Amino acid sequence: MGPQRRFKPDDRRRLKKLTFKLKFLREELREHQDQHDFFRLEIIDVLHELRKYLGMDAASSAPADPSSLSTSLIKPELKRDNIGSNIDSEQGEESPFIEDPEFHKMRVLYRKIVMLTHPDKLQHMHDLDESDVEDRIQIYKQASEALANRLMDTLVELAIYLGINVEMPVLIKIRRIEDQVSRINGKIKELEESVEWLWGTHGDNDAVRVRIIGAVCQHAGCRVPDDSTIISFLKELDKRRDDTQPAKRAKRKVGERPKKTKR
Repeated sequence: MGPQRRFKPDDRRRLKKLTFKLKFLREELREHQDQHDFFRLEIIDVLHELRKYLGMDAASSAPADPSSLSTSLIKPELKRDNIGSNIDSEQGEESPFIEDPEFHKMRVLYRKIVMLTHPDKLQHMHDLDESDVEDRIQIYKQASEALANRLMDTLVELAIYLGINVEMPVLIKIRRIEDQVSRINGKIKELEESVEWLWGTHGDNDAVRVRIIGAVCQHAGCRVPDDSTIISFLKELDKRRDDTQPAKRAKRKVGERPKKTKR
């Protein structure tokens, strides 16, 4: 009985550690996505400036469709209609799934998640810091999307992460958290292997910037300048940016990763 008694507390400590690890990774993923989006917009802007530099006409100088610039991750936008329909289904009398026992379980779990993540509820949770609030708002959106798409597994994983009591063995909960950790690590790796990330982390390397601009131009279907022209363009763009940069703020070359600041 001794080893069995020690086994259960150890599993619960392991679950708690994994939950903290998952919280850290979720925050890191949000920061990566923000930086990835910044780098993406900067590449589009540079392409726009390059076309003007080459003397292309106004019609062709419009930036390319962002979705065509790379095959890296694109964050799916959660439609407000989805959230609204989910809330309405919680309060309304007529629901197409009202007689579905499985969907009823999903709605019950969804309500518990909403109690801890809805923006209106968060206003009264003064013990949460800014990163916690951002995390819970994201969970609320994920839960709403999961309910709309009837993804019970996603709701269960979010509930476990929030510490909501879910009727399943601790080892299964651990496996669910480990699955989330693995998926988020995969998303972070995918972001770090994207063209945007390469651009943002090699802002001081002209050779890399030239290759990226050439590849982006080719992918966007515009004329690819020779390397010397791109280098001249980048030097002029960097100089113009430096001239307009406030004197007290550190200068940053085009494509260089911005310094991380505290929230």
